Amino acid sequence: GGLGFTIRDNTGGIGVFSASKTYAYAVKEGDSVMIQGSIGQFQGTVQIDRIDTMIKLASNRPLVNATVVTTIGETAESNLVRLERVKLMDVAEWPSTTLAANKFAYVRVISTSGTVDTLNIDSETDIDGTSAPTGYFNVTGLGVQFDNSSPYTSKYYLAPRYTGDIVAASLPTVNFMKKTDFVFELADSFKMDISVFPSDENFKFDVVCLGGTAITPTDYDYATKSIQVTKNNNYFFIKSNITDDLESDGDKIVSFAIRNIDGPGSIGKDSIMILTIKDNEASLAKTFAQGNFKVYPNPANEFVAFSNAKNISKIEVLDMAGRLLANHSMNQTEDIYTMNVTGFSGFVFVRITDLNGQTFVERLVVK
Repeated sequence: GGLGFTIRDNTGGIGVFSASKTYAYAVKEGDSVMIQGSIGQFQGTVQIDRIDTMIKLASNRPLVNATVVTTIGETAESNLVRLERVKLMDVAEWPSTTLAANKFAYVRVISTSGTVDTLNIDSETDIDGTSAPTGYFNVTGLGVQFDNSSPYTSKYYLAPRYTGDIVAASLPTVNFMKKTDFVFELADSFKMDISVFPSDENFKFDVVCLGGTAITPTDYDYATKSIQVTKNNNYFFIKSNITDDLESDGDKIVSFAIRNIDGPGSIGKDSIMILTIKDNEASLAKTFAQGNFKVYPNPANEFVAFSNAKNISKIEVLDMAGRLLANHSMNQTEDIYTMNVTGFSGFVFVRITDLNGQTFVERLVVK
Protein backbone atom coordinates (compact mmCIF):
# COMPACT_ATOMS: atom_id res chain seq x y z
CA GLY A 1 0.00 0.00 0.00
CA GLY A 2 0.91 3.65 0.27
CA LEU A 3 1.54 6.25 -2.38
CA GLY A 4 3.90 9.01 -3.35
CA PHE A 5 3.54 11.75 -5.98
CA THR A 6 4.05 15.47 -6.55
CA ILE A 7 1.42 18.20 -6.69
CA ARG A 8 1.74 21.74 -7.91
CA ASP A 9 -0.31 24.94 -7.71
CA ASN A 10 0.42 28.54 -8.62
CA THR A 11 2.86 28.87 -5.72
CA GLY A 12 5.06 25.89 -6.60
CA GLY A 13 5.35 22.15 -6.06
CA ILE A 14 5.48 19.81 -3.08
CA GLY A 15 5.77 16.07 -2.57
CA VAL A 16 2.97 13.93 -1.16
CA PHE A 17 3.82 10.69 0.69
CA SER A 18 1.94 8.01 2.57
CA ALA A 19 3.75 4.91 3.73
CA SER A 20 0.71 2.62 3.89
CA LYS A 21 -2.63 4.27 3.10
CA THR A 22 -3.94 5.08 -0.40
CA TYR A 23 -7.12 6.93 0.64
CA ALA A 24 -8.91 5.07 -2.17
CA TYR A 25 -7.09 7.23 -4.67
CA ALA A 26 -5.28 5.94 -7.77
CA VAL A 27 -2.70 8.52 -8.80
CA LYS A 28 -3.21 9.91 -12.31
CA GLU A 29 -1.35 12.77 -13.97
CA GLY A 30 -3.66 15.74 -14.55
CA ASP A 31 -5.92 15.14 -11.56
CA SER A 32 -6.85 18.03 -9.29
CA VAL A 33 -6.78 17.05 -5.62
CA MET A 34 -7.30 18.60 -2.20
CA ILE A 35 -4.94 17.31 0.50
CA GLN A 36 -4.79 18.12 4.20
CA GLY A 37 -1.91 17.09 6.40
CA SER A 38 1.36 18.14 8.01
CA ILE A 39 4.47 19.43 6.28
CA GLY A 40 7.73 17.58 6.76
CA GLN A 41 10.81 16.65 4.76
CA PHE A 42 12.46 13.50 3.54
CA GLN A 43 16.17 13.70 2.73
CA GLY A 44 15.85 17.40 1.92
CA THR A 45 12.63 17.21 -0.10
CA VAL A 46 9.68 19.07 1.42
CA GLN A 47 6.53 16.93 1.47
CA ILE A 48 3.08 16.47 2.98
CA ASP A 49 3.61 13.29 4.96
CA ARG A 50 0.98 13.19 7.73
CA ILE A 51 -2.13 13.11 5.59
CA ASP A 52 -5.60 13.06 7.11
CA THR A 53 -7.70 14.08 4.08
CA MET A 54 -7.34 13.47 0.32
CA ILE A 55 -10.15 14.34 -2.10
CA LYS A 56 -10.09 14.15 -5.89
CA LEU A 57 -11.69 17.30 -7.34
CA ALA A 58 -11.28 16.96 -11.11
CA SER A 59 -9.50 15.08 -13.90
CA ASN A 60 -7.58 15.95 -17.06
CA ARG A 61 -6.52 19.39 -15.92
CA PRO A 62 -3.82 21.00 -18.11
CA LEU A 63 -0.29 20.34 -16.92
CA VAL A 64 2.21 23.08 -16.28
CA ASN A 65 4.88 23.44 -18.98
CA ALA A 66 8.34 22.28 -18.01
CA THR A 67 10.83 25.03 -17.16
CA VAL A 68 14.18 24.81 -18.94
CA VAL A 69 17.05 24.81 -16.45
CA THR A 70 20.80 24.52 -16.84
CA THR A 71 21.31 22.34 -13.76
CA ILE A 72 19.25 20.60 -11.08
CA GLY A 73 19.30 22.39 -7.71
CA GLU A 74 17.02 23.60 -4.93
CA THR A 75 14.84 25.69 -7.27
CA ALA A 76 14.06 22.59 -9.33
CA GLU A 77 12.79 20.59 -6.34
CA SER A 78 9.21 19.30 -6.89
CA ASN A 79 8.99 21.31 -10.12
CA LEU A 80 8.64 20.03 -13.68
CA VAL A 81 11.89 21.04 -15.37
CA ARG A 82 13.87 20.14 -18.48
CA LEU A 83 17.56 19.77 -19.23
CA GLU A 84 18.41 20.38 -22.88
CA ARG A 85 21.24 19.02 -25.02
CA VAL A 86 22.71 16.54 -22.59
CA LYS A 87 24.33 13.18 -23.28
CA LEU A 88 25.20 10.15 -21.18
CA MET A 89 28.55 10.22 -19.45
CA ASP A 90 28.69 6.45 -19.12
CA VAL A 91 26.25 4.32 -21.12
CA ALA A 92 26.86 1.44 -18.69
CA GLU A 93 24.92 3.39 -16.03
CA TRP A 94 21.73 3.22 -18.09
CA PRO A 95 19.25 0.55 -16.80
CA SER A 96 18.85 -1.32 -20.09
CA THR A 97 17.45 -4.30 -18.18
CA THR A 98 14.33 -4.02 -16.03
CA LEU A 99 14.97 -2.95 -12.43
CA ALA A 100 13.66 -4.89 -9.47
CA ALA A 101 10.62 -3.48 -7.66
CA ASN A 102 11.28 -0.36 -5.56
CA LYS A 103 14.75 0.09 -7.10
CA PHE A 104 16.23 2.93 -9.07
CA ALA A 105 19.33 3.75 -11.10
CA TYR A 106 21.47 6.87 -11.07
CA VAL A 107 22.57 7.97 -14.55
CA ARG A 108 24.94 10.89 -15.06
CA VAL A 109 24.47 13.28 -17.97
CA ILE A 110 26.66 16.15 -19.17
CA SER A 111 25.52 19.29 -20.97
CA THR A 112 27.22 21.03 -23.87
CA SER A 113 28.66 23.51 -21.36
CA GLY A 114 30.21 20.71 -19.29
CA THR A 115 27.70 20.75 -16.41
CA VAL A 116 27.09 17.29 -14.91
CA ASP A 117 23.70 16.30 -13.49
CA THR A 118 22.23 12.96 -12.46
CA LEU A 119 18.99 11.30 -13.54
CA ASN A 120 17.00 9.16 -11.11
CA ILE A 121 15.42 6.34 -13.13
CA ASP A 122 12.76 4.64 -10.98
CA SER A 123 11.53 1.07 -11.46
CA GLU A 124 7.93 2.32 -11.40
CA THR A 125 8.43 4.13 -14.72
CA ASP A 126 8.55 2.52 -18.18
CA ILE A 127 12.09 3.80 -18.73
CA ASP A 128 14.14 0.99 -17.21
CA GLY A 129 14.55 -1.92 -19.59
CA THR A 130 14.82 0.36 -22.64
CA SER A 131 17.84 1.08 -24.81
CA ALA A 132 20.09 3.93 -23.73
CA PRO A 133 19.58 7.21 -25.60
CA THR A 134 22.34 8.06 -28.05
CA GLY A 135 23.83 11.42 -28.84
CA TYR A 136 22.41 14.59 -27.34
CA PHE A 137 18.88 14.57 -25.93
CA ASN A 138 16.46 16.68 -23.89
CA VAL A 139 15.08 15.19 -20.68
CA THR A 140 12.07 16.40 -18.68
CA GLY A 141 11.21 15.35 -15.14
CA LEU A 142 10.66 16.30 -11.54
CA GLY A 143 13.44 17.79 -9.48
CA VAL A 144 14.07 15.59 -6.43
CA GLN A 145 16.55 15.50 -3.56
CA PHE A 146 17.94 12.59 -1.55
CA ASP A 147 20.30 14.22 0.94
CA ASN A 148 20.17 12.59 4.36
CA SER A 149 22.38 15.07 6.19
CA SER A 150 21.84 18.65 7.30
CA PRO A 151 21.90 21.33 5.88
CA TYR A 152 20.40 19.40 2.91
CA THR A 153 22.12 21.34 0.14
CA SER A 154 23.31 18.54 -2.17
CA LYS A 155 22.28 15.34 -4.00
CA TYR A 156 19.72 16.84 -6.35
CA TYR A 157 18.42 14.65 -9.18
CA LEU A 158 16.09 14.82 -12.16
CA ALA A 159 13.44 12.08 -12.18
CA PRO A 160 11.88 11.56 -15.64
CA ARG A 161 8.32 10.22 -15.49
CA TYR A 162 8.19 8.05 -18.61
CA THR A 163 10.02 7.39 -21.91
CA GLY A 164 8.25 10.36 -23.53
CA ASP A 165 10.27 12.65 -21.26
CA ILE A 166 13.44 11.75 -23.18
CA VAL A 167 13.63 13.08 -26.75
CA ALA A 168 16.43 13.69 -29.23
CA ALA A 169 17.76 17.25 -29.01
CA SER A 170 17.61 19.73 -31.86
CA LEU A 171 21.19 20.78 -32.64
CA PRO A 172 22.86 23.39 -34.84
CA THR A 173 22.81 22.17 -38.43
CA VAL A 174 25.69 22.41 -40.93
CA ASN A 175 24.93 22.81 -44.65
CA PHE A 176 26.69 23.78 -47.83
CA MET A 177 25.16 27.03 -49.05
CA LYS A 178 25.14 25.63 -52.60
CA LYS A 179 24.41 22.04 -53.66
CA THR A 180 26.18 22.50 -56.99
CA ASP A 181 28.64 24.99 -58.41
CA PHE A 182 31.24 25.32 -61.14
CA VAL A 183 34.67 26.81 -61.70
CA PHE A 184 36.93 27.23 -64.72
CA GLU A 185 40.12 25.23 -64.49
CA LEU A 186 42.16 28.41 -65.07
CA ALA A 187 41.15 29.52 -61.57
CA ASP A 188 43.68 29.03 -58.77
CA SER A 189 41.09 27.89 -56.23
CA PHE A 190 37.42 27.41 -55.46
CA LYS A 191 35.67 28.61 -52.32
CA MET A 192 32.92 26.54 -50.66
CA ASP A 193 30.53 28.46 -48.39
CA ILE A 194 29.06 26.71 -45.35
CA SER A 195 26.30 27.81 -42.98
CA VAL A 196 25.58 26.80 -39.37
CA PHE A 197 22.16 27.50 -37.82
CA PRO A 198 21.46 28.23 -35.06
CA SER A 199 24.91 29.41 -34.00
CA ASP A 200 24.56 28.67 -30.28
CA GLU A 201 27.08 25.85 -29.69
CA ASN A 202 30.77 25.07 -30.09
CA PHE A 203 31.69 21.98 -32.11
CA LYS A 204 33.84 20.71 -34.97
CA PHE A 205 33.22 19.07 -38.33
CA ASP A 206 35.22 17.92 -41.34
CA VAL A 207 34.80 18.61 -45.03
CA VAL A 208 36.00 15.59 -46.98
CA CYS A 209 36.41 14.90 -50.67
CA LEU A 210 34.30 12.06 -52.08
CA GLY A 211 36.08 12.10 -55.41
CA GLY A 212 34.50 12.01 -58.86
CA THR A 213 35.63 12.15 -62.47
CA ALA A 214 38.17 14.87 -61.64
CA ILE A 215 41.66 13.62 -60.87
CA THR A 216 43.93 14.87 -58.12
CA PRO A 217 46.36 16.60 -58.39
CA THR A 218 46.04 17.27 -62.15
CA ASP A 219 42.51 18.77 -61.86
CA TYR A 220 42.33 19.76 -58.19
CA ASP A 221 44.22 19.41 -54.92
CA TYR A 222 42.36 18.98 -51.63
CA ALA A 223 42.96 17.38 -48.23
CA THR A 224 40.29 16.92 -45.54
CA LYS A 225 39.80 20.14 -43.58
CA SER A 226 38.43 20.48 -40.04
CA ILE A 227 36.37 23.52 -39.08
CA GLN A 228 35.95 24.69 -35.49
CA VAL A 229 32.53 26.26 -34.98
CA THR A 230 32.24 28.86 -32.23
CA LYS A 231 29.08 30.37 -30.84
CA ASN A 232 27.57 33.35 -32.69
CA ASN A 233 29.39 32.52 -35.94
CA ASN A 234 27.19 31.00 -38.64
CA TYR A 235 29.28 31.39 -41.81
CA PHE A 236 32.44 29.51 -42.75
CA PHE A 237 34.31 28.70 -45.94
CA ILE A 238 37.07 26.46 -47.20
CA LYS A 239 39.02 26.35 -50.45
CA SER A 240 40.17 23.67 -52.86
CA ASN A 241 43.06 24.29 -55.21
CA ILE A 242 42.16 24.06 -58.91
CA THR A 243 44.68 23.10 -61.59
CA ASP A 244 44.68 23.57 -65.36
CA ASP A 245 45.79 20.23 -66.81
CA LEU A 246 46.36 21.82 -70.25
CA GLU A 247 44.44 18.97 -71.87
CA SER A 248 41.23 19.04 -73.87
CA ASP A 249 39.54 16.33 -71.78
CA GLY A 250 36.13 17.84 -71.06
CA ASP A 251 34.47 19.02 -67.85
CA LYS A 252 35.17 17.09 -64.66
CA ILE A 253 33.15 16.60 -61.46
CA VAL A 254 34.31 16.30 -57.86
CA SER A 255 32.10 16.02 -54.76
CA PHE A 256 32.68 17.30 -51.22
CA ALA A 257 30.81 16.26 -48.07
CA ILE A 258 30.30 17.43 -44.49
CA ARG A 259 31.26 14.62 -42.13
CA ASN A 260 32.52 13.69 -38.64
CA ILE A 261 30.59 16.03 -36.33
CA ASP A 262 32.44 16.32 -33.01
CA GLY A 263 30.24 17.94 -30.37
CA PRO A 264 26.69 19.32 -30.31
CA GLY A 265 26.10 19.77 -34.03
CA SER A 266 24.26 17.93 -36.81
CA ILE A 267 24.65 17.43 -40.54
CA GLY A 268 21.87 18.97 -42.63
CA LYS A 269 20.24 17.73 -45.82
CA ASP A 270 22.56 19.85 -47.97
CA SER A 271 25.64 17.99 -46.80
CA ILE A 272 27.10 17.25 -50.25
CA MET A 273 28.32 19.80 -52.78
CA ILE A 274 29.07 18.80 -56.39
CA LEU A 275 31.63 20.95 -58.18
CA THR A 276 32.03 20.98 -61.95
CA ILE A 277 35.50 21.95 -63.16
CA LYS A 278 35.00 23.41 -66.64
CA ASP A 279 37.65 22.56 -69.20
CA ASN A 280 38.92 25.68 -70.93
CA GLU A 281 40.74 23.63 -73.59
CA ALA A 282 37.48 21.95 -74.57
CA SER A 283 36.21 25.26 -75.97
CA LEU A 284 39.25 25.43 -78.25
CA ALA A 285 40.55 28.41 -76.30
CA LYS A 286 44.32 28.78 -76.47
CA THR A 287 46.79 30.84 -74.50
CA PHE A 288 47.76 34.33 -75.64
CA ALA A 289 51.23 33.11 -76.50
CA GLN A 290 49.76 30.55 -78.91
CA GLY A 291 48.19 33.41 -80.88
CA ASN A 292 51.19 35.69 -80.64
CA PHE A 293 49.28 38.01 -78.31
CA LYS A 294 50.47 39.59 -75.10
CA VAL A 295 48.82 41.60 -72.30
CA TYR A 296 50.99 43.69 -69.99
CA PRO A 297 51.71 44.64 -67.30
CA ASN A 298 50.38 41.63 -65.41
CA PRO A 299 49.65 42.28 -62.51
CA ALA A 300 48.14 45.61 -63.53
CA ASN A 301 46.94 48.73 -61.72
CA GLU A 302 45.10 51.11 -64.08
CA PHE A 303 45.83 50.19 -67.69
CA VAL A 304 46.96 47.18 -69.70
CA ALA A 305 48.26 47.04 -73.24
CA PHE A 306 47.58 44.36 -75.85
CA SER A 307 50.19 43.58 -78.49
CA ASN A 308 49.29 42.41 -82.01
CA ALA A 309 46.05 44.37 -81.54
CA LYS A 310 45.35 44.78 -85.26
CA ASN A 311 44.61 41.02 -85.40
CA ILE A 312 42.04 41.20 -82.53
CA SER A 313 38.30 41.40 -83.30
CA LYS A 314 37.01 41.29 -79.74
CA ILE A 315 38.28 41.50 -76.13
CA GLU A 316 36.14 40.15 -73.28
CA VAL A 317 36.77 40.29 -69.53
CA LEU A 318 35.22 37.55 -67.34
CA ASP A 319 35.20 36.85 -63.63
CA MET A 320 36.45 33.59 -62.13
CA ALA A 321 32.98 32.06 -62.46
CA GLY A 322 32.91 32.84 -66.19
CA ARG A 323 30.48 35.77 -65.98
CA LEU A 324 31.05 38.52 -68.58
CA LEU A 325 32.26 41.78 -67.05
CA ALA A 326 33.23 43.76 -70.17
CA ASN A 327 33.10 43.42 -73.95
CA HIS A 328 35.21 45.49 -76.40
CA SER A 329 34.71 45.20 -80.17
CA MET A 330 37.89 46.00 -82.02
CA ASN A 331 38.79 47.60 -85.35
CA GLN A 332 42.45 48.39 -84.77
CA THR A 333 44.99 49.56 -87.29
CA GLU A 334 47.66 49.99 -84.63
CA ASP A 335 49.63 47.12 -83.17
CA ILE A 336 49.09 48.23 -79.52
CA TYR A 337 45.71 48.68 -77.82
CA THR A 338 45.37 50.13 -74.29
CA MET A 339 42.47 49.28 -71.98
CA ASN A 340 41.45 50.78 -68.61
CA VAL A 341 41.10 48.06 -65.92
CA THR A 342 40.33 50.19 -62.85
CA GLY A 343 36.79 48.75 -62.78
CA PHE A 344 38.13 45.27 -61.99
CA SER A 345 39.77 43.77 -58.93
CA GLY A 346 41.64 40.57 -58.19
CA PHE A 347 41.73 37.70 -60.67
CA VAL A 348 39.90 38.01 -64.00
CA PHE A 349 40.08 36.22 -67.34
CA VAL A 350 40.76 38.10 -70.55
CA ARG A 351 39.48 36.37 -73.69
CA ILE A 352 40.57 37.47 -77.15
CA THR A 353 38.85 36.50 -80.39
CA ASP A 354 41.11 36.96 -83.44
CA LEU A 355 40.10 37.88 -86.98
CA ASN A 356 39.73 34.17 -87.84
CA GLY A 357 37.31 33.51 -84.94
CA GLN A 358 39.79 31.62 -82.74
CA THR A 359 39.75 32.37 -79.01
CA PHE A 360 42.67 32.85 -76.62
CA VAL A 361 42.48 33.15 -72.84
CA GLU A 362 44.85 34.67 -70.29
CA ARG A 363 44.47 35.27 -66.57
CA LEU A 364 45.01 38.86 -65.44
CA VAL A 365 45.61 40.15 -61.92
CA VAL A 366 44.31 43.64 -61.14
CA LYS A 367 45.63 45.20 -57.95
